[in-house]
Amino acid sequence: IGEIQEFAFYNAPLNDDTFEIPVSIRNIGRFAFQGHNFKKIIMPNELTNIGDYAFANSYAYPAAPTLTELDLSKYESVAEWMVASSFIFYEACSDSGTIKFNEKIKSSMGDTDDEIKTWIKNFKIRQCIPDNNDWKIEWIA
Repeated sequence: IGEIQEFAFYNAPLNDDTFEIPVSIRNIGRFAFQGHNFKKIIMPNELTNIGDYAFANSYAYPAAPTLTELDLSKYESVAEWMVASSFIFYEACSDSGTIKFNEKIKSSMGDTDDEIKTWIKNFKIRQCIPDNNDWKIEWIA
């Protein structure tokens, strides 16, 4: 396939708890999954581009956002979408959850603990993941 088009599943009733993006997907268009109810999203290393608002608004109004886990542990270096895209997960993330990173990605984030913390904070702000103590970072070997 290679690509999921813009608006492909916009407000479609996708209520799977876990969504694992197939390794054949390289690009996800803008708003492709807006309105989903995923609790966990697993992204393959092969995924290189995610459009703005691709996973936004993950709840059935008026319920609270459902996303509690974002698994990026298959990435061994920072992908372009992680630093370029914005609002991918806008109003999708619950107040608490976990972001999983591969330990090998740390060197792409910075040389010191402070640089890594700044990178993660900027990532969370860009992606609209709540920047509070209730979203934990988990490092996967």
